[in-house]
Amino acid sequence: MLVWWVAASAVAGGLAVPAVAWASGPAAERAPAVVQKAAQGAPDALTATAVVRADGQWNLDTLRLTWRPAQDTEPTEYQVWLNGAFAQRVLFGAPTSGQTVHYVNVGESPDTEFAVKIRAKLPSGAWSAFSNEYTITTPR
Repeated sequence: MLVWWVAASAVAGGLAVPAVAWASGPAAERAPAVVQKAAQGAPDALTATAVVRADGQWNLDTLRLTWRPAQDTEPTEYQVWLNGAFAQRVLFGAPTSGQTVHYVNVGESPDTEFAVKIRAKLPSGAWSAFSNEYTITTPR
């Protein structure tokens, strides 16, 4: 009898999927072999900086996001998620290399905490795993 077991577990910078398999015989009699693979296409090293812009009588809060695109794909589209919800679609005319920068306006939000994460659209049309989540608080 051949038994396959797959479980997903979150790790920094994306999703790792350990695949565990037993060759033959009862699963309880065999020690599992674990192969861990990093998520394809997940953006890496996400950071955020809070910036306040004066616009007339308003002080607008903006998040400056920086990340490295995955080495194994050339995405031109990303999704930005704030506090667990989709917030914005980001399109670039060509794949980015090195450090990528994008600004997200969050309006007048003084002293507000944001948990930010992003993901990239893969060449297959599917979405990558999420980047690391970065938490930042806007100034008062």
